[in-house]
Amino acid sequence: GEGFFIALFRKNEGPAPKHQPPSGFRSLQPLPKKLTPQLAPWFHPDADLLFFQTPGGDVLALAAAYEPSYRLLDKVLKNKWFGIHAGAFKGQDFIPNHALALSTLCSPTLPTVDLSREQAQHFLKKVVFDLPAGAPTKGWALASYQGLHLGWLKILPNRWNNYLPNERRIRMEIS
Repeated sequence: GEGFFIALFRKNEGPAPKHQPPSGFRSLQPLPKKLTPQLAPWFHPDADLLFFQTPGGDVLALAAAYEPSYRLLDKVLKNKWFGIHAGAFKGQDFIPNHALALSTLCSPTLPTVDLSREQAQHFLKKVVFDLPAGAPTKGWALASYQGLHLGWLKILPNRWNNYLPNERRIRMEIS
């Protein structure tokens, strides 16, 4: 993964050093409590998560069990973020991030649009196509092919928007 490497050494002699994780992160703030309930429908109900916000307003989801380790790493490493980049709030609306669509943390109750092979290729190329019959008529939905999530669709009354990041689209011709 892009040259990332970490090593851990354990001292076998003498008392083990005691590392107390810091009380918080350098640049992350806990998500305001009033916004946390709005995230519940987006995540798997069994996931034990904590939510934080970056200075830019992005929402990160961290596994609660690993939070002390994340705080300790944040103290000694330069990093962009930890956990899953879940999305961002724009006003009162939550805009999901592509990383959430690809994660296993997505709620199984989220609306899903099952695409054919041709439709999936068009989705990944960011070409407009007709959604299959039975697709939701409004709101956010996961585009999927054979059970694999491909990304987000924002379905509006007269059209839909493809939220696949431009840098992830297929550029070659598809047949």
